[in-house]
Amino acid sequence: MRREEILNNIHPTKMEKLAQDVLSDFFKCEVAHIGRSGDGGIDLLMLSGDKEYAVQVKRRLNSGHVEQVNPIREFLGVLKLRAKTRGMFITTGQDFTRGCYTEAQLAKDMELVSEFELYNRDRFMSLLKASDTKSNPWDKFL
Repeated sequence: MRREEILNNIHPTKMEKLAQDVLSDFFKCEVAHIGRSGDGGIDLLMLSGDKEYAVQVKRRLNSGHVEQVNPIREFLGVLKLRAKTRGMFITTGQDFTRGCYTEAQLAKDMELVSEFELYNRDRFMSLLKASDTKSNPWDKFL
């Protein structure tokens, strides 16, 4: 539990790189960190087989933060503008509003994207815990 709170205080770039390592390990794929100032809203590109996923990572200072719908809509717009059909939105916040889930499903139903996954802190932590236990991805980011 102590480590979960670290997510709220980690530097945003380090959070992106932690997400890169966790996704790479969990999904056994290549993940490139492309996040920087003016990145256009995409922090990571994940290549899993012949599928490419654009990933947005949001580090929130408040562990009780509930992600509002506007960042989801913005990211869906980025995906469309960058011709990306698969997206993943990761937040260190507690959860997403119902509107976030509704917009994600609507984007899939309208075939704006083929896949769009929302990862709150608990869902992200489950990936971290299921990652390769031989390495500790926290170490290099703390």
